[in-house]
Amino acid sequence: MEDNYAQRAESLTKYLFDSPYWPVSVGVSALFSILVGAASFRTVPTFSGIYEGAIRGFILIGAPAVISVFLTPWITNRIRGELNIDRSALLSSLSSIIVGFGTLIGSLTQIIGPELTYDALMLSLGIIFAIRMMVLLSLSKKTLIGNIPGASVQPLFSIVFLYQFNKTPALYFEFLISSFIFISAFYLIIIYLDRPLRRSFGISGLDFVRGFVNYSHKGVDELESIFDEIGEFVRVPVGTIAFKNQEGVKAVIVSPSVHPGPVGELGGGNLPKALAEDLEEELDCTALIAHGAATHDFNLVNSEQSHKITDSVIESVQDMDFAGAGIPVREKVGDVEMLAQKLDEGIVAISTLSPNPTEDIAFPIGYSIMLNSRVRGSGDLVFIDAHNCSWKEPGGIYPGSKHSFDIIDAAEKTSDKASEKEVDDLKLGIAKKDVEWGWEQGFGNLGIRVALLEIDGKKTYYVFLDGNNLEKGLREKILKALPIDEGEVMTSDNHVVNLNGENPIGAEIDHKELIKNIQELYEKAERDLEEVEVGVETEMVEDLEVFGSDMAAQLASTANAIIAMGGGLAFAFILSAFALSIIAILIT
Repeated sequence: MEDNYAQRAESLTKYLFDSPYWPVSVGVSALFSILVGAASFRTVPTFSGIYEGAIRGFILIGAPAVISVFLTPWITNRIRGELNIDRSALLSSLSSIIVGFGTLIGSLTQIIGPELTYDALMLSLGIIFAIRMMVLLSLSKKTLIGNIPGASVQPLFSIVFLYQFNKTPALYFEFLISSFIFISAFYLIIIYLDRPLRRSFGISGLDFVRGFVNYSHKGVDELESIFDEIGEFVRVPVGTIAFKNQEGVKAVIVSPSVHPGPVGELGGGNLPKALAEDLEEELDCTALIAHGAATHDFNLVNSEQSHKITDSVIESVQDMDFAGAGIPVREKVGDVEMLAQKLDEGIVAISTLSPNPTEDIAFPIGYSIMLNSRVRGSGDLVFIDAHNCSWKEPGGIYPGSKHSFDIIDAAEKTSDKASEKEVDDLKLGIAKKDVEWGWEQGFGNLGIRVALLEIDGKKTYYVFLDGNNLEKGLREKILKALPIDEGEVMTSDNHVVNLNGENPIGAEIDHKELIKNIQELYEKAERDLEEVEVGVETEMVEDLEVFGSDMAAQLASTANAIIAMGGGLAFAFILSAFALSIIAILIT
């Protein structure tokens, strides 16, 4: 689960969608126009009259929609727009449906008075002209005037074709009136929706919408350029544990105080993959990525920032002293369990609240634990939030809360006890698997990676799952199924799996199958056991650009408020515009 503002950020993803394949939209437009024509444009209630009406419906509604499918993106993309053929087809199809229903309603007026079929057609064409204008305005970097050619394609062809059947000048004047009224209404809506983001963050609401809409097919660049405008530079600690055999570095465990979000591949989304790929290429080793103490305030503004973390880890490995390790210790304070182990002159401390819900731990809590470790003589401490139990909305853990003090107290107790342990020879076995489950099933690209540590015959098993949290009870099932003395199951909190909302590991997959995979990796890691030395270092990364204090909360809240209020406002404006258009048509 996410804390409240994280949930609001992820709730925006429900507005992301993939347009259907363009032939589907074209087929809907053509079929719907024929049906509407048969009902609205028939001259007499005979087969020939219905057939003639169906043909006329296709000519006036369907054919313009089909033409605009291909012509609109050709025009729009030449004025720095971003409209592919699938989206063009969807826009044309929705426009034809609006025109069709409007025309059908107009034809029904003959029951109570004069027939207004063609008047309703013109009113509907004015409506879709305004809608198309606003859609294209949100997808291109041109002004209102610059988008007239692309927006006018569908209504213009309808008017041209209509002229073959009806040459009444008043009809075409009605189109101009309704177009002006509806464009004015929609433009006022755009101005209103743009103002909150511009006033609060200095960014264009239209640019934000454009980047958000283009995200699903164009990628993250547009949105990340906006995040870059509102981000702030910070310095954060990155904990590194390196294991070295006779050939060189065998594995590294990295716990950055950075949040792998906000969602999908935006910003720091899929940060574990980026770090692992860079480190494995540079160090020729296996990289295991953990989740440090960080909330959404510490989301990276773009993926390029991850290279600063990679450089820090490489520098840490080069500066490390290596030695053996001690037996791990575990303490419980309140709801918090802390597992700590002495590695050379440093400590690794892993926090969990399982079986209680576990969520992000704020940066100051983790940083105070690291500083406290040095003050108390325990050396560099790598803090890991296991992030391994999801079952209700817990909210994040922030300074001053009971859980924050429990985490700090548990870290003190375990690090003190762990630092007293004798350093002994260490064996390490590493194994990993790219699982068959993907993002939709809660797994990121790194799958499952494990580290088996053996000291004086006692085995400690660390399981790293690339995902965002675990279903309640799954951690305990995994640990119970393993022949180990101590261990912990951790997730990376990777938000690449959260594109469609909350998605903890275990919600979409068979628990027994997951446990079987982890057991097989244990056996593989056991066969890989060899003598190694270990080193620990915490390095500060300078000038890392992140969202900043409460920026994620403010941005998500503002965007959701705009959407919530915008719906009612849009309805009021559209209703007013519709009423004005009806009055204008009746007058003419």
